[in-house]
Amino acid sequence: MNFQEKLKKIQALPEGTRKIIFWVIITAVSSILVFIWFFTSSLIFKNMNSGDIFKGLGAPKGLDNIEKVKKAGDDLKNSMNQFNNVSSTVIQEDQTTTETEEPAAVN
Repeated sequence: MNFQEKLKKIQALPEGTRKIIFWVIITAVSSILVFIWFFTSSLIFKNMNSGDIFKGLGAPKGLDNIEKVKKAGDDLKNSMNQFNNVSSTVIQEDQTTTETEEPAAVN
């Protein structure tokens, strides 16, 4: 019996029986794939050194520049503080000059 004859025999079955056959095949194939995935994953983790964990997971590169990033952040914070001090001084000076000026006479 070849494949075409088996397929015709399955097609002749009632729809409920065909659905059962379909889901049995899907379940069997997915179970095999999950088993293979777990097996290969366990082999990968067994063969991996503790120092290689981040390399295997694709951790971001450039973590050695963290001190430069911290310094740049501190510089930015200092610049913002200086700007805030200057702008608050300018606002205070502007307020004092508007308070001391007399309103213009209306004709």
